Amino acid sequence: MPTRSDDSSIAGMERISKNFKVVKQQVNPYLQIAGAFLYGSKRSATLMHNAVRKQIRKTLGEGTPILDTIVGYREVPAVNARRKGLLFSEYADLLPKSASPYDVKAGRAEEADVVPETITPLAKEMRELTTEIFEYHRRVA
Repeated sequence: MPTRSDDSSIAGMERISKNFKVVKQQVNPYLQIAGAFLYGSKRSATLMHNAVRKQIRKTLGEGTPILDTIVGYREVPAVNARRKGLLFSEYADLLPKSASPYDVKAGRAEEADVVPETITPLAKEMRELTTEIFEYHRRVA
């Protein structure tokens, strides 16, 4: 379950948790939360992250796995990748063939043809998160 660090995001996580419990009771008693992670945050904000992790445990329960990987938010590549229906890694693969902002200004390309370089760290963080999820569940399975 992803969450940002602000109070509204934590409150949203609490609402999701309540809905989750209802579904677990009424529909699928085997349903489990696979874990929680922070996104849209700087990796260097460690004091804040520790406080948020405490809030997550308070909201979701002490046994909820909280992943270490923090996925930062880079708005332009995130929006563009979603518009194109691509995973961040797939969008990052287009970077070598990307038009430049100069091509757009010169009329040789559209803005949608420019792949921002900030997709590279975003794709890397998502790969790290995916790896961490698989490794965690391999250990506990």
